[in-house]
Amino acid sequence: MKIVVSILTSLLFTVSVFAQPLVEGRIIFDIKLGKEIDPQVASMMPKEASAWFKKGKSRFEMNMMMGAKNTTITDEATKTSIMLMDAMGMKFVVKSKWNETDSDAKKAMEDAKVTLTKETKIIAGYNCNKTIVEFKGKSGRTSKFDIWSTKDLAFSSKGQQGPTSKVEGAALEFTIDQGPISMTLTAREVRKEAVSDDKFVVPTDYKEMSMDELLKMTGGR
Repeated sequence: MKIVVSILTSLLFTVSVFAQPLVEGRIIFDIKLGKEIDPQVASMMPKEASAWFKKGKSRFEMNMMMGAKNTTITDEATKTSIMLMDAMGMKFVVKSKWNETDSDAKKAMEDAKVTLTKETKIIAGYNCNKTIVEFKGKSGRTSKFDIWSTKDLAFSSKGQQGPTSKVEGAALEFTIDQGPISMTLTAREVRKEAVSDDKFVVPTDYKEMSMDELLKMTGGR
């Protein structure tokens, strides 16, 4: 699970109808679930996610099952990532530095095979290139997925955790594989709009803890 969290952080973020890269706005993603998911479970899963970005900062937000919400805030200037979890009346925040890579994520990054292909396609009006990422998780199972990214957003994923830190640009289509559940996120719309600085501030009612503490509490380890 820790590697999956690192991948989410790395993907978010690094568009080609604009003369200059878009530096502030919102991306709306459609979520397509894998065929292996039970229809009853699928009905409770999220259908879309959103990302906001401004001056090197980004916020990715996705509602989960049973009213839970998962949010990731990144700051390129301070090279920090903040994960917010709001579930079952409990609110937690996990803060990390990009250079404080945990052993699992570090090994996955070192062993990852990243292949930039010549394939391109237009997503939400932006020209994207396809990158294939392959890496082994803690269980030894090899994961392989495609990432379609563009260099026309004012983001950079360099310095973040996980194997996808080797991918150039901002991901506008990618797959999250969490064992029995997989989902593909594809940008439906990129909006040029003002983003409040409050989007990148941690609310005061969240309890701070380490990733290890969170995983132990949620049964992820």
